[in-house]
This record gives sequence, structure tokens and C-alpha cells, in this order.
Amino acid sequence: MINRKKQSIYGFKYVFLFTAAVLLIHIFYLASLPYDLYADEAQYWSWSKSLDWGYFSKPPMIAWVIAGTTKFCGDGEFCVRLGAPILHFFTAILMYLIGTRLFTKRVGFWSSVVYSTLPGVTVSSYIISTDAPLLFFWALSFYALIRGLKDWHIKWWILLGIAAGFGMLSKYTMVMFYASAGLYFIISKENRVYLFSFKFWLAILISVAVYWKNFAWNQANNFASYNHTKDNADLYDISLNFNKMLEFVGAQFGVVGPIFFALLLFYIFFRFTNLIKRDHNKFLLCFILPFLLLITTISLLSRAHANWAVPVYIAGTIFVVSLVTARGTVLVKSLVWINIFAAVGFYHYHKIPDIIDKEMTVKLDPFYRLKGQKELGEAISKELKNYPSAAILTTDRRTHSTLLYYARDNSGNIPRAAKWNSEGDVDDHFELTADIKNRKGEDFILVSKFDDVKDIQKRFADSRKIGEVEIKLYPDYSLKYYTYYLQNFAGY
Repeated sequence: MINRKKQSIYGFKYVFLFTAAVLLIHIFYLASLPYDLYADEAQYWSWSKSLDWGYFSKPPMIAWVIAGTTKFCGDGEFCVRLGAPILHFFTAILMYLIGTRLFTKRVGFWSSVVYSTLPGVTVSSYIISTDAPLLFFWALSFYALIRGLKDWHIKWWILLGIAAGFGMLSKYTMVMFYASAGLYFIISKENRVYLFSFKFWLAILISVAVYWKNFAWNQANNFASYNHTKDNADLYDISLNFNKMLEFVGAQFGVVGPIFFALLLFYIFFRFTNLIKRDHNKFLLCFILPFLLLITTISLLSRAHANWAVPVYIAGTIFVVSLVTARGTVLVKSLVWINIFAAVGFYHYHKIPDIIDKEMTVKLDPFYRLKGQKELGEAISKELKNYPSAAILTTDRRTHSTLLYYARDNSGNIPRAAKWNSEGDVDDHFELTADIKNRKGEDFILVSKFDDVKDIQKRFADSRKIGEVEIKLYPDYSLKYYTYYLQNFAGY
């Protein structure tokens, strides 16, 4: 039994202070880390300059978030990424509210603290991706559902519908939230009535209404986002890839920490029969097992990225914390300290070569893809000044998005750019929106990773090689691009 004095230290004030401190630390390091925008981040930023209800590979929320933060403080890397730590801060607050509602303030407190320090959350706080808004809206939907089940008031079901709808506008995997809720209603005697209740279906209808504009955008664009999501899962040539599955499962030890994930697996495999008897465990497991099994199965049949399962850890964190803290707080404190040490290592990873007096190599640096983009952009920006009539022409999505961001002029204007797509298939957002086919007669500076571009050159009245851009990042690795001046595009 927890006495009132002990219980008071788990109050909202202390959760807010801890999560606010974590947010400030993230903001401080976000402002000081020496990493360029990754190509995907630059692409999302470019979307934020042309707001719409959908984009080729993602729903629109990521662009809306970036538009909000950059409107506030400008287009620097810091402001592009600022939405990520802010959203994780609010998600951590929701974790407290969820844990407190389901269990006790102590569970709520430690759920918030553990979530704030998870390795995956730490990394996600320094890049802007769809995971941050997805986790926030998933947690908000989860909280609204719990309040709706406990309080019966219709306002919580309305909030659930709105939150889940915005979750769908963040990432399509949000649909699994309703699948998990439906499964819980089926197997829960206490709450089975909700499966056919007006309130639950009202929430679903509200979510559909909130999401509908993205469906309309997809309908108008040959269902580009849906097809990309299907292609990303790569389920065309199905085979059993046990190595891929082991890679995915192994990656989860890194996403949430080795002890945390080991505990989750232990409770699922060795305590499942006893735990499933209690309704609150049944509730949490419905939001853990189906999603985790689905993504693990996809990894077995084709492949799955480590972050695809992150919504599992909203319920998963509360599930593990509730069981661990039932026996005291020593183990949960150990989890937090391990996560903090991992975060410190992450913050200072780029300083390790100086500390040990050894050169970094590409094989040792997991952040190599966040380097060299600025130098490339500066080099191409100089070439644009030498050829003022020319626009940029690229042959791959990553180079295209990088140059949109880093080849801007001194006033911040985005350079004119086109994407080469002679085959006609639409495989990325820029082939959908910036295909060169409608720009006959224009001049371009081609930026290519390959020197053999004869197939492109013959489509122009005249062409000549400008030179090479080589950016040496490590003793064993360089970025290399070839540039050509192409005049008077004649069409594919």
C-alpha cells in the first residue's frame, strides 16, 4: 500500500517538471548537433512549402507540423525538426494521464518517465518524421478511449474520433488502433457492449470525416500514397525471410532498450495466461500483440523497418511499468538510468573520435547520411549563379529533396528544379509533381551520382560537363556527384 506522502511525489507537477526538463535538453542538443537534414526530412520540408491534403509517400500531417514550426522560427534545421521533441513532450504527459487512469499515479509517473527516456524516443526527438505525430495522436486516442469507457460521456468518444482521424492523417498504421479496440471489445465481457454502441461507431465516423480529404487527394492522384505504402511493405514476392525477422526483432531491443524489450517478451511468453485474466491487462495486450505480430509477420514475409512497430510501445510501456512497479521501483529506475546513459552516448557520439584520438569511419558512424548535404547544396548553388537561366535536374529523390533545401539562394528562395523520369512510372513525390516532361525548351544543370548520362544528354539540343563535386566525409567514404549543363530540352 502506497501512503499519501509517497503518492504525492508521483503527482502531475513532478511529471511536468521532468518531461519539461527532457524537452529543454532535447531543444538544447537539437540546436547544437552538427547534422544536416536527411533527404526525407528535406522532402517533408519541401512539402510544407506547398501544403496539401496528401503527398506521394505520406499523409499531410508531417508537412503541417513543419509548416507550423518554421512559421514560428524560420527554415533552419533546428526549426524544421522542432516539432518532434515538442510532440514527444505532450505524448509523455499523456502517458502519465493514461497510466494514472488505468492504474495509479505511480504507474502513470514511471510510464511517463520511461517513455521520455526510451532510446527510440530520444533519437526520434532529433529528426522530424511521421513517428512523432503518430505517437502523439495514438496516445491521445488511447486516453480518450479510456475516459470514454470509464466516464461514459460522449465528449470522450468525439475526442477519440478527432484524435484518431488526425492520427490517420499522420500515418496510415493508425487504422490498427480501431482494430485493436474492436478486438478488445470482442474478448472483454465487461465491455463487449461497446462493439455495437452508438458512441464507438460515432468515433469511427468522425475519424473518417476528419481523414476524408486525404482519401479524396489519393483518389485524384491514382491512390499514390496507398500504392506506395503497399510497395513499401514489399509483399509481391513473398518468401520466408527468417534473417529479416530476426533483424526486426533485434532492432526492437535498440528502439526501447534491451531490458525493457526483454521484460515485455518475458511477460508475453511466460506470464500471458495469468495476466490475460485481468481486464486492464487484456486491454493493454490488445494494443500490443496484434500490431507487434502483424509487423513481425511482415518482416518474415518481406521486410519491416524497426520504427514500424512504435505505436505498440504506448500500451507496451504502461504494461511493463505496471508489472515492474508492482514489486517496487528499483527495476524501473534501472531502466530509466540505462536509457539516460544511452541518450548521453547518443548526444556525444560525434565527439568520440576526438576523445579517443581516432578518425571516424563510415562503418562506425550511424549518422553518415546526415552529413555532406549542405556542402553539396552550396556547390550547386554556386553553379546556378554561373548559369542563371538553368534549373536543377536530378535523377533520384534524395538528391532532389536535398537540393531544394540546401541550394536555396541567400534570400531563402527554393531553386527551380525538375526530376528526370523517362520511363513514366511515378515512384516518388517529385515524379508526381516535378516531372521534366512539361518543360520543353528549358535549360538545366544536371546533378547525378553517375557519370554516364548519355541517355539524358541526347534529349537536349546541346550539353557539356561542368565538373565533379566530391565531398570527403571519412577516410573511407566520399559523396561524389557529376554536373552537366544541358540546353533546350526536346522532350523524352
